[in-house]
Amino acid sequence: IRALCKRTTWFEPWVIGRTMDKIVKKHHFDVVVAGQEGLTTRLVSYVGLENKVAWVRCDYLRRIEEKHIERESYYDSFKSIVCVAEKTRNDFKDLFPELESRIVCIPNPQDGTMMQKRADEVEREPRFKTDDTTLVSVGRLDAIKRFDQIAPIARKLKEHGLKFHWYLIGDGAERE
Repeated sequence: IRALCKRTTWFEPWVIGRTMDKIVKKHHFDVVVAGQEGLTTRLVSYVGLENKVAWVRCDYLRRIEEKHIERESYYDSFKSIVCVAEKTRNDFKDLFPELESRIVCIPNPQDGTMMQKRADEVEREPRFKTDDTTLVSVGRLDAIKRFDQIAPIARKLKEHGLKFHWYLIGDGAERE
């Protein structure tokens, strides 16, 4: 859908959204979730179902600035707007104060016990065998994810005498 909409005129996302609406009604769905900001949320906004959920996982203020977009008004049709962090919720609420009663925070689930267990496992990858601290950042290499902040952070850590190796794992527009 994303590739199709990039090649189309302004009205075609509306056509796709209305087609989704017909599918939802035909199959009697109870809820429709837009799991990504932008185009996905816009398409779901055309679905006539009352119980729609928009998932917000980005720094919305930064998204608006970097993508040079206006505040998107299609969130008005959603029953719930779920933000994955308290900061995300607060920023979104500042942009959309009229939607405050519909904005909730559900943090990304993380199994701390499993993470600690894996952190304590013996390292088998030769690149990671070191007496220094090893940091690994994994994610989509996109400006919105702010991986560009790693270099200044690493410089400060080095200035304070910390020895470490920092690996970035991912792909995207900011790969270079």
